[in-house]
Amino acid sequence: MSTNNRTLPPTYITLDDCIDYRKIAATMSKHGMKMNHATARNLHFQAIKHLIKDIGEKLNLNLSEKEVDDITKNQEFHNFLDDILYEAFGHEKTTQETQ
Repeated sequence: MSTNNRTLPPTYITLDDCIDYRKIAATMSKHGMKMNHATARNLHFQAIKHLIKDIGEKLNLNLSEKEVDDITKNQEFHNFLDDILYEAFGHEKTTQETQ
């Protein structure tokens, strides 16, 4: 995977329906897993990094830690994450439901 030398402005990652890390932390705390927004963000990014590494391995890509970090912080990647997950697992769920 190639990287370019453009510097993009930092972005605040948001999830669908304007769910932000404060709302996630409040919901988790309400359900007994006390956390603040920074913890919610860190857990989210750790999970996304694992996902990106797994995808890279499945596609035989040799992603560096910097490339994984760059993808993890990329809002465009997060915008398309639901499509990626649907392609990976949505068809499987639909197939299971019809059996």
